[in-house]
Amino acid sequence: MLVQQDLTMAEYLAIDAVSASLLHKLATTTPLHAHAYMTEPREDTAALILGEATHYAILEPELFHLRYCVAPKVDKRTKAGKEEWAEFVASHPKHVALSQEEFDAADAMRVATAAHGEALRYLHGLGINEVTLTWTDKDTGLLCKARPDRICKVDGWTWISDIKTCRSASPFMFSKAIAEYGYANKAAWYLDALDLKEKRERRFLFIAVESKPPHAVALYELTDEAIGQARDENRAALLTLAECKKSGVWSGYDSGITYLDLPKWAQRRA
Repeated sequence: MLVQQDLTMAEYLAIDAVSASLLHKLATTTPLHAHAYMTEPREDTAALILGEATHYAILEPELFHLRYCVAPKVDKRTKAGKEEWAEFVASHPKHVALSQEEFDAADAMRVATAAHGEALRYLHGLGINEVTLTWTDKDTGLLCKARPDRICKVDGWTWISDIKTCRSASPFMFSKAIAEYGYANKAAWYLDALDLKEKRERRFLFIAVESKPPHAVALYELTDEAIGQARDENRAALLTLAECKKSGVWSGYDSGITYLDLPKWAQRRA
């Protein structure tokens, strides 16, 4: 296993290797969708940009202002607006531009987590941030990668702390986000990756912070059953991926006719 601490997120994303996100895509859609995920350019949505900025604000606040700045409000459709924007970009070659609202939101989430005494124990002190792990899976020969937000020691345990921005940090809504976005797959993937480096008992913590005021914070740890299910999904998806790469066949949906019933909630409505 190769461990690197000096890679940027862009450099990590450029590594051609299997990630937890890819495995979740394969486990919940089809090989055809997974192939598109692998080959299509990554779209930087507003949520992704804000999420990455928040990671910097919370984990490396001293670097936040060196990386991010507030973009001027200009009308890029006009000549004057285009000139002002070009001047701004030229004068900030190393900065990522955020809107004033995004910049303020990232900073507000930093303040919220800093004020949450329990969360703070997993974000500061003995530990390392944004470490990149790469390894070759022994069963498939595929190159794999992971990038834990933070690995730290708290109360005698080794924890992987993962910051998640969300619309709601309530138990009900965040559990839905865990299932929808593959957060459990990520937790199992990261735990298993670190076991390859050194076998020991580790725990995985989600630090959920709401992206809108009041920026409430909640801490969650998955059950052993949830981690086990995600681990099985990851392994099955990895084997499927290896077979697709070997055969060159990336199948989509069933080519025949599939019979459908109404979903349970619609049946109850009737």
